[in-house]
Amino acid sequence: MRTVELIEGVEVLGAVTGDQAEILSPEALEFCAELHREFNPRRLELLRQRKLRQEAIDRGEMPNFLPETRAVREGNWQVLPGPAKPARGDHRTRGPQDGHQCAEFRRELLYGRL
Repeated sequence: MRTVELIEGVEVLGAVTGDQAEILSPEALEFCAELHREFNPRRLELLRQRKLRQEAIDRGEMPNFLPETRAVREGNWQVLPGPAKPARGDHRTRGPQDGHQCAEFRRELLYGRL
């Protein structure tokens, strides 16, 4: 077991072995600590909102569309048409039915006749 130089406010739980000590460098731990300090308040707020939303759904409230997306939902829009039909009408995959046809099929594939 190797030791890891800890950063203030960072606690590594469990044994650090082998290459883990190199991965858990002081710079890496400081980076993780900075991310946590910066984003943890927002993360906790989102978790709180998620819990409140789940409680509302459990009470029978149904999710709804956002009011600001109304124009998109009610707008007059349409998608582009799909791709054109293949130029060659015979577009199904076909295969040989017996041994002789297998050999012929391979030759046709090899020489580009299909």
